[in-house]
Amino acid sequence: MPIIQQGATLREVLKHPSVEECKMVDIGASQTPSRVPFFHSSHPTPARPGRFAPAVSPLSRREVNALALVLNHPPTRADGEVVDMCAKHTPFYNAGAYDSPRAKLIIGDAKAGLEACDEGSIDVIICDLSDPLDGGPCYQLYTTSFYEMCKSKLAPGGILVTQSGCAAVRDCKAVFTPINKTLREVFPRVWGYTVCVPSFCSEWGFNIATKDADHVDLYTGITANGELDKRLAARGLGALSYYDGITHTRMFSLNRTVREACERETRVMTVENPLFMCSTNTHAGVFEPEK
Repeated sequence: MPIIQQGATLREVLKHPSVEECKMVDIGASQTPSRVPFFHSSHPTPARPGRFAPAVSPLSRREVNALALVLNHPPTRADGEVVDMCAKHTPFYNAGAYDSPRAKLIIGDAKAGLEACDEGSIDVIICDLSDPLDGGPCYQLYTTSFYEMCKSKLAPGGILVTQSGCAAVRDCKAVFTPINKTLREVFPRVWGYTVCVPSFCSEWGFNIATKDADHVDLYTGITANGELDKRLAARGLGALSYYDGITHTRMFSLNRTVREACERETRVMTVENPLFMCSTNTHAGVFEPEK
């Protein structure tokens, strides 16, 4: 699998001989230097200070950045050839995560892997998945049946966090608010939050859910009296480049439009009735011949 020249346009990438047998499942700026500090610091990091978690399962088809950030925390489990290529050509992303003795890398079906785990055996599940796309590989991993299964695998007080698509005022109803509503159908406590990812051209959404009805409120309780900063400092993470107590407050302070959209949302995502962020013809023009 050759490496396509840096700076190639999307049309040039699609014309490359190595691409003709590939299935295009996600057209977007997925791995860019402008994305990594914001997206990945916002994904696993807020989940970990809320719980001392020795057993963490990141679910992802390509994201070792999340694994690297998880391994920043004291006492974890991304397709073989792609993983090897990323380890060789982009070591600045994985930050040594592949070689950590605390990481068990399982290359396979994430859903099947979770189903094989014992009930109540996982403290944190991090779903760093492709967006729920029509024709995409993992829209079923945003449904009530999947979340019910995850809930059964979580230990008491366990947490699930999932990336949840675009979440700006103009587009939060695409999948962010339905994912939030779907999680609320399964878990007793759910918190939505957002972060600006420059290369995504939108405010990006995440949702955290816990099976503990008495869990500390992630909107306000975890930052009270500097508690979050104290936890980060105790774990040697007081000098993170992005995330701290003030940043947490910004991420979890949803604007009124998005808050009310979450409150009014009635759509629940199921295998039988999924919702998609994009349809199969959203990017149809990309494949049209040049004129």
